[in-house]
Amino acid sequence: METSENKVDEVENAGSAQPVENEVMGGTDFFMMEVRLAADKMSATISIDRIEGLKGEICAEILTAKLNKAGVVHGIDKDLLAKVSDSWNRNPRYVETPPIAKGTYPEPGKEGLLKMAVKHLSIGKEINKVLGKKYFGEITMLAPKLQRVDQGTVIARREGTIPDVPGQNVLGEFFGKKQDEEVTASGIKEKNNVYISKNVYTAAKTGIVYIEREEPAVLPLEFDGFIDIQTAPDMMDAQLVIIPAGEGGKMPSEEGVRALIDSYNIIYGLDEKAISGAIARFTDGSITAQEVVEIARGLPAITGDDGYVEFTFNTESSMTPNLNEDGSVDYKNLNLITSVSEGDTLAILHPPAKGTPGRDILGRVRPAFDGKKSFLPVGTNTQISRTDHSLLVALVDGIVRYNGSNISIAEGHYINGDVDYSTGNVKYERSVCVKGDVRSGFDVDCGGDLQIHGIIEDCNLKIGGSLLSRGGFVGNGEGLIIAKGDVNLGFIKNQNVICEGSVNIAKESMNSNITAKKIQIHGNTLSVAGGILAATDSIIVRTAGNISGIRSVLQIIPPLPLTEEYNKTETANKELQEKLKKVNQQMNTLPPKARLDKELMRKFRDAIAVVQQQITALEERLRKLHIEMNNYDEAFMRIDRCAFPGTIFKFGQRNMVLTEMLNGVKSLRLINGEIRVI
Repeated sequence: METSENKVDEVENAGSAQPVENEVMGGTDFFMMEVRLAADKMSATISIDRIEGLKGEICAEILTAKLNKAGVVHGIDKDLLAKVSDSWNRNPRYVETPPIAKGTYPEPGKEGLLKMAVKHLSIGKEINKVLGKKYFGEITMLAPKLQRVDQGTVIARREGTIPDVPGQNVLGEFFGKKQDEEVTASGIKEKNNVYISKNVYTAAKTGIVYIEREEPAVLPLEFDGFIDIQTAPDMMDAQLVIIPAGEGGKMPSEEGVRALIDSYNIIYGLDEKAISGAIARFTDGSITAQEVVEIARGLPAITGDDGYVEFTFNTESSMTPNLNEDGSVDYKNLNLITSVSEGDTLAILHPPAKGTPGRDILGRVRPAFDGKKSFLPVGTNTQISRTDHSLLVALVDGIVRYNGSNISIAEGHYINGDVDYSTGNVKYERSVCVKGDVRSGFDVDCGGDLQIHGIIEDCNLKIGGSLLSRGGFVGNGEGLIIAKGDVNLGFIKNQNVICEGSVNIAKESMNSNITAKKIQIHGNTLSVAGGILAATDSIIVRTAGNISGIRSVLQIIPPLPLTEEYNKTETANKELQEKLKKVNQQMNTLPPKARLDKELMRKFRDAIAVVQQQITALEERLRKLHIEMNNYDEAFMRIDRCAFPGTIFKFGQRNMVLTEMLNGVKSLRLINGEIRVI
């Protein structure tokens, strides 16, 4: 520990502070003394020097008097003064002391232990749930942790409190004492709805108690129950909001509830049972948490059904064959082409229904809208009946068709028998209906739909619309159907179909090649065996292949328009490459004299640049087409019953050969470049 003697020995090395006084003693005084204060006035030092030619002794009392005269009155180290005096008397020379006086810093008080006298909340998340609430009934989920406190209730006491101790600098000035909070005229502090007097905390309002920053606080609450009415913006329903009473609180009377309902002018759709039940439950205390009860509901207006058109003929061009009781399917009762006679009814117009008005809870009528009118789809060779304006009738004999907006009747070609030597090849710009078969070696070329009641043998059919053959397509592989619409066949064997729409086959496909957007074959025990089925969107069959392992290919291919565009673009690119080669050859074989012709050479270079730009554009288009053609994200195949070993599944260049039996309903998709069975 550092002693006063040590300090005296170090006076020569002590730092100086702000001078306070420099007094040269007169008369019998024989020394000079200077007092220096620290900037914060928390310490003081002195320096002492002799007066030349004078002698004498000093003492602690003399030095203390000099300090007091300079204003230093607190924290003087009298022992150090005595040692300084003794040292100087033994050897009178210049002395500069360490701090001869030191101030004292403030000491904060210590709060005593807080002892709560009532139930209260102290967990932050629970406190957050109650802050901002007005009624005790809104926080009943925390009721076991709470109790009602009224004004004047002692809610807590703090015991063993130690007050603050202020600081004092060497000049004797006090500082650092806590400023008292505002108090009432009686000297009682009030904070957070709590009176604080002599460490006793008393509720200033009725409510519940919680702890905020280690101090009790009161949240004012209404303990009486509360009811209110909430109505929908459209005044079509009303709800009774019930907040139950808390400790010592009361609920509104039945008369009060009725008066509240009346104040909202609610007169229609009142649910008396719900109202009486709610009153009974909050009266006997059954409602212990906030509850909402619907007490009135209006009658919504009902819009009338729209009018609609009923067709008397089949309007679909692609047809799913009828499902028989044994699971088989056929086209026997379907018609792609419907022939009508003059005066036949084509469509029946059903009028819209009237709307039913409603009523809101205030008793006001809610108007209703009638259904929208529909209109008969009048088209070529049709008219609205003069005797019944709800009927659309045919003006001529012919083939009727609905295109999505109009019904029209076109002159059709009807063949009451086979297409053979008796008819020759058939070429007709509209629809054709064949009552019998189309025999081998005879062709049909029609601009509309084609319906054949019998079978199709080895022949060429070119169809501008859709095809329905109730029989099938059979032969030795020399037949070809090309259709812009859909193709619906009973079965197909050893033949070829190219279709821009969908192909539906009621029974089986044997050793046949089919290309379409979608293919579905409904044969139960045998669907497809042999041949190639190629579709751009989907292939759905019940069975694929057979027990003998016949090679059957099911393939997802790029859309035909993309393939056609790719082939045309590739051909154009090759032609331009050849053209570029020829231009380069011409330029490179020019005689030396011609090569000196700057204008000629410029034309050659410009021509080469143009061709190169065209080639670049075509190659970019080929790149994009290649990406589109190999995007099979939406395409799939589905086997509804089984697939036999030997069946080949392909997605573009990816293929999978089935080596084991595939049973049950299975889907195949191309996922991350691999064919997956799902």
